[in-house]
Amino acid sequence: YQIHGSNSEEETNHDLALLFGKKIEEFENELPEKWNGVIKKMGEQNLVGDNGWKNITEFFNVLNATTNYVVLRNFEGITNQINLDDHNDIDLLTDDKWQIAHILNKQILKNSKGIPRPCIVVGKRKISIDLRYVGDIYYDEKWSRHMLENKTRTNNGINCPDNEDYFYSLLYHV
Repeated sequence: YQIHGSNSEEETNHDLALLFGKKIEEFENELPEKWNGVIKKMGEQNLVGDNGWKNITEFFNVLNATTNYVVLRNFEGITNQINLDDHNDIDLLTDDKWQIAHILNKQILKNSKGIPRPCIVVGKRKISIDLRYVGDIYYDEKWSRHMLENKTRTNNGINCPDNEDYFYSLLYHV
């Protein structure tokens, strides 16, 4: 019960991200050249993000290692200072609504009209999450899959639609 062997590199990245907020490469860089023979007991710990996220980078690092997603709009202003360009939410599209719902560990925040919305806690700030998924009939299912398959990544490490999908998704949103 103490050891779990992963079935693939993808699963290993997934599990390391949830347990430690790190990817395989980050662990490899921290390992000594030769094992010193000491087995370090980790003790009990919660998954990363269980009590909120340290910063937005930690949040997206975990998403990148665990789910297929894109931030639909306003991703340009998302930084560790949580500057959302005067928008108070993050709009996500995914193809696995169950997996991402568990990873988000979302709480409920009421908006200015008193309507409950899911949110995440980053630092001490609550950020609303608008979650769309393939098959929810917000976008055409084929187009949703296309956006996820053709996603790009910003310099901040955030998955976003390619330029063409981004243009048409903004047009659709308007």
